[in-house]
Amino acid sequence: MRRLRSHGALAGLAALVTFAALAFDVPVARAAVIPDCTAAAPTSADAAFAARVGPTLTGKLSGAALTPSRVACARLIVQVVKARKLPVRAATIALTTAIVESTIQNLPYGDRDSLGLYQQRPSTGWGTQAQILDPVYSTNSFLTKMERFPWQSAPVGEICQAVQVSGTPDAYQPQAADGERLATAMWGSVSSALADYDGDGSTDLALYRPDPVNGSAWWVQSPSTEQIVLADHHYGGSADIPAPGDYNGDGVADLALYRRDCVNGSAWWIQSGRDKTTQIKADFKYGGCGDIPAPGDYNGDGVTDLALYRQDCANGSSWSIYDVKNSSAIRSGFKYGGCADIPAPGDYNGDKWADLALYRQDCANGSSWSIYNVRLGGAIQSGLKYGGCKDIPAPGDYNGNGSTDLALYRQDCTNGSTWWIFDIVDAYQIRADHHFGGCADIPATA
Repeated sequence: MRRLRSHGALAGLAALVTFAALAFDVPVARAAVIPDCTAAAPTSADAAFAARVGPTLTGKLSGAALTPSRVACARLIVQVVKARKLPVRAATIALTTAIVESTIQNLPYGDRDSLGLYQQRPSTGWGTQAQILDPVYSTNSFLTKMERFPWQSAPVGEICQAVQVSGTPDAYQPQAADGERLATAMWGSVSSALADYDGDGSTDLALYRPDPVNGSAWWVQSPSTEQIVLADHHYGGSADIPAPGDYNGDGVADLALYRRDCVNGSAWWIQSGRDKTTQIKADFKYGGCGDIPAPGDYNGDGVTDLALYRQDCANGSSWSIYDVKNSSAIRSGFKYGGCADIPAPGDYNGDKWADLALYRQDCANGSSWSIYNVRLGGAIQSGLKYGGCKDIPAPGDYNGNGSTDLALYRQDCTNGSTWWIFDIVDAYQIRADHHFGGCADIPATA
């Protein structure tokens, strides 16, 4: 596994984090639960979806056959369809096919050498066994071939057969109604949480632990199950700043770092969160040596954009945003915020666009949040009081409802560091005083 060399000073981050040579408070990792299609157990939302939608199905998945695990696979399929900017009909076709071929399970076996959700065969050019058993890869392969045919107008069953070339061509159309029911019901519930490391639709508690001696590492815990998603994964230098996001649109947060460098130019390093190996960006130059990374999906295309907040007490602080997918500037020098504010972007109004947000630490009057609507303009929140004067903002969609929650990481070397999370849509405390992390760790959610 590749490690990045540490170099360059982390100037300016001292206002956010004070590093200390202290023993880390590492939680005990629990045994991971690996269901068919996701890196973590199906969520309570998956179980609720199965209970609600299962009784409406009339085909192979009628009754109790729609399990939470199958829902997790269906959710992943819809995530991939959305990432490709395809409409809900594409999800209907993919889900109908998966119902027939595997009853929406990522099967490691099948007829002859058939495998996976769609029972694709290595011997017929669908990819290697490992690729086919990667549900994101197999779904993308299915959709790529689907787009060769008149999939937007022809009957669903005909398109399924055109892609699959099955020996039972009439098997698909009878399941098309259920494919449509699943796709329609799932479509609005799939969120694009910024730091979703296990692909379950919710932000995870994530930390970056700088360590110049043993190598810096990432730690991630699921907020719903409290299971460890990622433990001591080494990637990055001791002065790098974590900047995670879904930079390739596969529904899983990628490990990303911003490396400040006043001499050679600051750069981004991004590793795939799905396979923990593929380098998405390496030494990509964008930003100044005092900028603070503030990634998010600022144009609603399903892919995280590179973004920076430049603190400037003389001329006014500003945001600059770069579209990774289309290699173009979205914003450049957009003025919003104070010279000591900390960027905390997220989709606070649930419109699938990241909003500009700031956390203002204030020990005298109380710390506060201010949020600006990128898509429509205008303030969403202004001076909303929540948090302590030394807390570090760590926003994300922790309950999977499609809107970003206010969240804070409170470093504490005496009693143990904690997370505090508040849902601003429904106005309730999601987490309070939840212990996870060390006193020098940096939250890696936003």
